[in-house]
Amino acid sequence: MKKLFILLAIAGIGLNSCSKEEITEEYTPLIAGKWKMSKIAVISGKDGHVLSSTTVEGCDLNNTFEFKNDNTFVFTYYGGGNCESSSTEDGSYDYVNSTSINKLYIKFTGDTEVDESIVQKLTELELQTYSTEMTDHNNDGVLDKEVVYMHR
Repeated sequence: MKKLFILLAIAGIGLNSCSKEEITEEYTPLIAGKWKMSKIAVISGKDGHVLSSTTVEGCDLNNTFEFKNDNTFVFTYYGGGNCESSSTEDGSYDYVNSTSINKLYIKFTGDTEVDESIVQKLTELELQTYSTEMTDHNNDGVLDKEVVYMHR
């Protein structure tokens, strides 16, 4: 669960607003802050129905992914009998926002590999992402996606 949580990370959209006088505001991405995973659903690539859904339970409910405004992140994993913080990992992220698709790139400190995810939905309270490395879970010949649902 820890590795899946880490690899299917999160992304953010920043909004700038201007009045008629072109007053600009400081850019603050929606992703900034702490996120917790609530469930993982496997969605059929063929017809879009839910093939399976797993709700996060136990100590995993405490795991957090904190994205900072400086494009760094810290993942905190909780475990053990009392669900205490048992490990952390950090790294950097980059968000690419385009008119056709929004992508999140995650690189863990010490790794050379960059993990790529699609941001399916991002609001102030909800984030949905899925990895670009999809699998055919139901053997119908069509790749399915594993969507990670997160909340603040």
